[in-house]
Amino acid sequence: MAGRTLPLSSEDFIARVQGADAATRDDVSVTLDGRRLDNKQAVLAWLREIEVERAAGRFVELDDV
Repeated sequence: MAGRTLPLSSEDFIARVQGADAATRDDVSVTLDGRRLDNKQAVLAWLREIEVERAAGRFVELDDV
């Protein structure tokens, strides 16, 4: 798969983000295994896991698939 593109122009994307409702407690990232990245510690732990996988050569960038 080649690089990914946004389905919207950057101007349309920015307009939608600016016009969106305020974030709620449930507006958080969720990993593919269901973990919620809803605090700094969870995000830092997830980033450490990614670095370990990259160092071991087990991490594949989406653009490389």
